[in-house]
Amino acid sequence: MTKVNLPVEVLCEVVQYIPCSWDKTSVSKTCRALHRALQPGIYRTIEVKGTKRCYKLVRTLIKCPHLCHFIREMTLRPNYQAMAGSKRLKEETDLAMALELVIPNLHELRRFMWDGVEMLGNNSWRALRLSCPFLKNIGSNIGSRDIDPSSELFEFSDLTAFSLTTENRNAKYRRPFDFIAESLPPALWTMLLKRCPDLQSLTIGHGGSTRHSLRSLDVWPLVHSPANLLHLFPILPNSIEILSDWIDIQPSLKHIHVDSLIDLDHNKGLKSAEVHPLTRRPRKIQEDREEVSFSQAAFPGGWMPLVHMHLARLPNLRKLSLWIDFSSERSTEMRACDAISQLKFMVEACPKLEDLCIRCSTKRKETFTYKAFSEVLRVPGLELKRLELWKRKCKGDSLYAAAAARWAREFLSLDKIVLYRVQDKQEWLGENHRIAIILAGTYQVVRGIDRTALRLSAVERVWPDAWTWSSRFDHRIPPLKAKKGN
Repeated sequence: MTKVNLPVEVLCEVVQYIPCSWDKTSVSKTCRALHRALQPGIYRTIEVKGTKRCYKLVRTLIKCPHLCHFIREMTLRPNYQAMAGSKRLKEETDLAMALELVIPNLHELRRFMWDGVEMLGNNSWRALRLSCPFLKNIGSNIGSRDIDPSSELFEFSDLTAFSLTTENRNAKYRRPFDFIAESLPPALWTMLLKRCPDLQSLTIGHGGSTRHSLRSLDVWPLVHSPANLLHLFPILPNSIEILSDWIDIQPSLKHIHVDSLIDLDHNKGLKSAEVHPLTRRPRKIQEDREEVSFSQAAFPGGWMPLVHMHLARLPNLRKLSLWIDFSSERSTEMRACDAISQLKFMVEACPKLEDLCIRCSTKRKETFTYKAFSEVLRVPGLELKRLELWKRKCKGDSLYAAAAARWAREFLSLDKIVLYRVQDKQEWLGENHRIAIILAGTYQVVRGIDRTALRLSAVERVWPDAWTWSSRFDHRIPPLKAKKGN
């Protein structure tokens, strides 16, 4: 075999087409010249899940501060999808203190998200505001503690995106009996309404990946803004039109999620819509929507014709998220359904769909296997690129990597498959219960020139009780066997 020496520049260009960041890092370790050349691309966008991995990243940045100049986006998720006790909270606090040593070097940072059990302290937010002049997209999970009215998080200006989630991962937190919507600090509304005129994305109150939130936030100051003359309208329980009017006069706003409000999907200009199952008759969704979420709570299986009716009006829909409860015993309306037929019915209504996320709440007698789910994707003309499926284990299920390999081989457009196995019991359907994850598998499809699936670059994580185990491996995809003639 002839040895060919390619210039580093050519190799760097090739590596940019590698979808998995782990594989990019592995390639960069082959030689020093390639490692130096690839560093800007590898560190440009960073998302780290798990406290130990966050620690490892922060220690690396402290030891090698020159790497900080490459970072444009940073997302830290300590205690990701795990309930935290006092020990894990202490580890998260120590991580936040170490992060303060890194922030002064993040001069090029554009986006920062903190998805911890509790919110970062004032010192960290102040350092981000003073050290990162290009930072325009920030977000934090507020957890279970009271919000500091004078928090430095509310001192930013000219933001284009802001997120405040309420996912609960504190094992000791309990919702108070006299539960009412919490008032957010006036400084937050001053920041959003007066100092951020070009806001494009706004999220206030969201249950995160586990959809587990025990807090509700009062957002009426958002629509009571004197700047928009909405203070002239009475604030009534049925005055959702007030917020709708406010959205319509925000020229830059493209995405909004307000957890305590529903029926916002009809507003013009928004690129994404979220529909809540409490809305029996949501208004007509605008036809230009590219993203729609029906996953803020479980929709009964019997309501799927209503969901299909709205999806059929969205010819440009590219991203769809569904949370469906196919159980028959939760209420008179939540009757047993043919899950596969119903799901395929939904997908057939979205001819341009590229990203599909399905969360299924089912019991043993009503669930389905991964093999049966293949029928949902057998829609003529469907060019699905990403698939995410949440469900409980079913008797007859294949191994997760084997299921992903089967789909990757049959559906040539698929590039990424994410599978979640949730706990067997129905506890996570209740208002005060979280989606308990048993296993999570992420499978990046590696294809040949003709789009033939060659292998999966896989990462599997298991949550048995209180500790996490993860594994990275390659799964070879055997070619389809030719059928023998008679």
